[in-house]
Amino acid sequence: TNNHQSIRAQSLFIAFPLLSKEMSAGGEAAEGELEAVRKEFEDDVEALHSYNVKIVLRKSRVRSVGVSVQFPAEYPNAPLIVEVKSSTLPDEVTKKLEKAAEAEAAKQKGTIHLLNTLQFLKNIVFSNKFLSCTDEVKRIKLRAEELKEDIFKFSDKNGTIKIAAKENQYEATVRITVPDNYPDEGVACELLKTNFNDGISRIFTNQWNEGVRRLVQGFKTMEELEKEKERPREETRITTSALRDIKHDQVFLKQAGDMKKISENDKKVRRQLTRLNKKEAEAEREKAKADEARSIVNDGRMPARPSLEFAVSFFLDDFVHRLPNDVCQGCQKKVFPADPAKQGAKMKAAERIYCGHYFHFNCLDEFISTPPFGKPCPVSWYVIFAEQQHPTFSSKACGKKVEHPKFTTDVKLLEKRWASEQVSINTNRKCFKSKT
Repeated sequence: TNNHQSIRAQSLFIAFPLLSKEMSAGGEAAEGELEAVRKEFEDDVEALHSYNVKIVLRKSRVRSVGVSVQFPAEYPNAPLIVEVKSSTLPDEVTKKLEKAAEAEAAKQKGTIHLLNTLQFLKNIVFSNKFLSCTDEVKRIKLRAEELKEDIFKFSDKNGTIKIAAKENQYEATVRITVPDNYPDEGVACELLKTNFNDGISRIFTNQWNEGVRRLVQGFKTMEELEKEKERPREETRITTSALRDIKHDQVFLKQAGDMKKISENDKKVRRQLTRLNKKEAEAEREKAKADEARSIVNDGRMPARPSLEFAVSFFLDDFVHRLPNDVCQGCQKKVFPADPAKQGAKMKAAERIYCGHYFHFNCLDEFISTPPFGKPCPVSWYVIFAEQQHPTFSSKACGKKVEHPKFTTDVKLLEKRWASEQVSINTNRKCFKSKT
């Protein structure tokens, strides 16, 4: 473990540029400073000299930086020269950390300030949870500027984004928390308040958490998979390494085949063929070991994917701003009533089918229980909404089977029920005519 930590730490310092001779030949640490740094940072120290100090500040796999400190000739009357590098954080972030550290050192010039400056940097790296998702947070803040009616509150220290969003009379408030081990651990999503009914809120929360879970495991979200199906399939490309392996196999098979033809009557060729097979088997074993080693780096899993931006977009685009404008696939009217207080009406209650689209309860009952049975879902919600906004937009069918836990989709059973209902209707008609 120590070796792995050392290798990781060294990788943080590979990109450090050399300082000028005037700076590197400058002053030295004050007496007792180095020992204080050693006690404070212990295993995080990579180099501890009177002219140079290097430490690694590591909160998680991503929130990890290498810090190099040089002492100018006038130290401590001149501030320390600080460099910050990271193989996991953007350069923009490390530059900001450098400036912050140098500004802190400048405040304390005239007194020894090595330990204070390093502690200042450590506090930033360890307390700011957004460091591991700076690009995502930046894009979310741009989105917040566009959605002027929605309220966004960001907390760097707590790593939380609180969003209060509203669409027509429907509203919801959510808190999304970035964990210390992000992105290897997914964001925590908590629906704080909403006037959508409990059933819809529960469905949304389950989908939300499932999307985050898939991203942490390295998989694509269901939405991404659906979009890929719609895109034309790209031609399969062979990588350079795969092409090299194919050529090697062709050469080996030809060489082994030629030897096998003449080995029956030649002991020398048989021995050569045996050696060739052993050599190839050894090469295959080495390749398998290398593949296994690469797999162990990620514990045999695909690398985790960021989940913060997905969580925010799903809340805004697939929940709050989508559902009040969503359309029933049966009657083509808005599936949610204009007044949220009227969501309790059973026959007009919004029901989500497995493909993700919505029906009113009575519309879904009629759609499933009347022939032709087994009809696919008609038109996607986003197509109808797009047609309302853009009349030239061409619609397309969803095409997936309509399924819902409250209704059976067994075609034979539905046919029997339909036939029984028709017999009952015809019987009632005959009775009515005979009475009149």
